[in-house]
Amino acid sequence: ERESQVETDDGLLMVFTSGTTGQPKGALLSHRNIIHSSLIEADTFESTPDDVYLNNMPINHVGGAIVAGSTPIVSASTMVLLAKFSPTKTLQLIEQEGVSVLGQIPTQYTMEFNVPDYDKYDKSSLRVVHFGGSMPPKTTLRKVHASMCENMFNCLGMTEAAGIVSYTPKGASIEVLSKSVGKGIPEVEWKLVDKKRRPVRRGEVGEIAYRGSTIIKEYYKLPQATAEAIDDEGWFYAGDLFYEDENGLLIFMGRKHDMFITGGENVYPAEVEKAISSYEKVQTVAVVPVKDDVYGEIGCAYIIPKPGYTMEEEEITTFLKAKLAKYKIPKKFIFREALPLNATGKVDKKMLKKKIAEEIQALSS
Repeated sequence: ERESQVETDDGLLMVFTSGTTGQPKGALLSHRNIIHSSLIEADTFESTPDDVYLNNMPINHVGGAIVAGSTPIVSASTMVLLAKFSPTKTLQLIEQEGVSVLGQIPTQYTMEFNVPDYDKYDKSSLRVVHFGGSMPPKTTLRKVHASMCENMFNCLGMTEAAGIVSYTPKGASIEVLSKSVGKGIPEVEWKLVDKKRRPVRRGEVGEIAYRGSTIIKEYYKLPQATAEAIDDEGWFYAGDLFYEDENGLLIFMGRKHDMFITGGENVYPAEVEKAISSYEKVQTVAVVPVKDDVYGEIGCAYIIPKPGYTMEEEEITTFLKAKLAKYKIPKKFIFREALPLNATGKVDKKMLKKKIAEEIQALSS
């Protein structure tokens, strides 16, 4: 019997979401999704057969499978595959293989900066460096700009979009890179909507929705989850909150499910984390809500200080008074040497919420 013909919209790859808001879901990516995403990225980064991509991301996620995986294939570039991320090995391979395109989450860059003799490694082959996964702090951006590559992009990557769905413009300033994910990609429409999925005005915070050639049609065998995320017109509602600034750039405010209300005021953890990460002693920060009898919820900031530094709650609170409205400043700070990470290398906020709830329960019992 003759095999059925493969169509461009047939499923090719199933990638599971990170499960930041619940159980991981299988995003069924089609041939069209993956090919279009790879071609758009290759065009954005002006990739050629002379380029060398370093793929040190998990290949069970779109970062490793598509962004650094299929993109070098469609541009006939070389891909150097690292089986398991190592900051030292990454620096060695950049030098040995003449890596020209490098995409990582901010944490990976920070870990590389902390490698002994970081400056001795030759990184002059790099011509494109990009960030994803979380917003890069200015300190990280400045270090990358000074010691790796001046041609930097900040990107919004998403499993359901087969990779990157927006980029900052070429030549964007460090200020822009630290707060924006730029503009949407070709062939993909986007809009910002309120809780009733009505469009919001420019400058207002809304949930972002996408529709186009790189966006999934379904979560595998999850019809209810699919119906909740994708409407009848094909718009996928991502759960990320943004506003559009006066230059048409998307400014990230956080995940819809991360936002909390303290004393009647909305607090977006990503905004608070950005302010805290600008403090010179901070390496990593994650802000989560904690139940409170007076305010309903208060912010709790988990902080990893940079190596060789220690911090007190009073000094970071004093610093934040010039950066944030009073109600946005966390009322609790916890300093740690490490924080739990999920499979994509992001701080596992579900685990942090569980930990702080258990600590509060233990204190009250």
